[in-house]
Amino acid sequence: MQRLNRQCLHAADPGPSSARIGFVRSRWILLGWIGVLPVSAAPAFIGDRACASCHPSQWQRQSVSRHAKALSPINDSPLPALLVDRPLRERGGIAYEYEVVDEGLQVTVHKDGAAVSAVLEWTFGGGAQGLTPVGRIGGKYFEHRVSYYPERGNPAITIGHPLGLLRKARDGLGLLQDGRTISKCFGCHATGVEGTPAGPNLSAMQPGIRCERCHGAGGEHAQSAQAEGDGRRRYIGNPGRMNARKITEMCGDCHRLPEPGMLTRTPEKIDPFNVRFQPMGLMASRCFSRSQSLSCITCHDPHEDARKDAGFYVEKCLACHSDAAETSMDCGRQEQRNCLPCHMPRASPSPHLFFTDHRIRVQ
Repeated sequence: MQRLNRQCLHAADPGPSSARIGFVRSRWILLGWIGVLPVSAAPAFIGDRACASCHPSQWQRQSVSRHAKALSPINDSPLPALLVDRPLRERGGIAYEYEVVDEGLQVTVHKDGAAVSAVLEWTFGGGAQGLTPVGRIGGKYFEHRVSYYPERGNPAITIGHPLGLLRKARDGLGLLQDGRTISKCFGCHATGVEGTPAGPNLSAMQPGIRCERCHGAGGEHAQSAQAEGDGRRRYIGNPGRMNARKITEMCGDCHRLPEPGMLTRTPEKIDPFNVRFQPMGLMASRCFSRSQSLSCITCHDPHEDARKDAGFYVEKCLACHSDAAETSMDCGRQEQRNCLPCHMPRASPSPHLFFTDHRIRVQ
């Protein structure tokens, strides 16, 4: 979160205010998502269950996806069970103790006879890479120093936190987050968040990435659909109608894009942690720049988790690379072998994280 590009394991979201809705609608118009509409009032967020009656297939798949679980009240997540019974103990005498309370998960950090406590309120992450607790102390949000990493099956230091010995118990709670940073964190992990310089307004928040996080507030769309109006499509954003670059840029709002003026053909060499940011790698690929049609949704259905079977992705590759004349002698494409180990290798920028590098290489 702090030093956002490196830390967040897991763009502020449109909130309920008229000013914010106006900004988002203007951005949609600029991107070509929707046409210019007469607006009498800010459109209403109605919640993803209102989408289920007309879009049952998409809703059923999305509601159980990791996107939908990107944020949850900590006591509704697996974290309490994972941390209470297996608390981390650091070198230098730092020890952690966890207890479930009504407000969340209370953490107490011990060092040299001193102790400090705080309540962890939220779990960030859907569980693919990590689960990170966030709480508040003194009215300010902090990212807890300890996260849980499913790939390793154990808690460890949250990515981006200092690895050296801590001087006092307070340091074991974690890193305080400024208002803008924590607003972006909630905005990318939830729906209906209003970000402010002082911090996020969560009064209209729906935890997790839900329908309206990507499609926009659905009030006008639902009303138009009920009235069977011809213009109902105009009242909702449909990213699938955008061109490949705009689709990728939209996903990159949260999954990260290159910094302005920092586009490079080898982002993982600039910083190994860039392998975590799939749009950054994809946009650096010749497949992306030359095809004009390759985007995130070419291979990934945004309503469900990424597929794990290699054959599925081989078919995607062969849809464009089927000409045997273009194949080098030692390439396994003719036998339809897995393309990813050579062209999109697995990478681990830290001992606890593992990613498929989305910069498509030409070996």
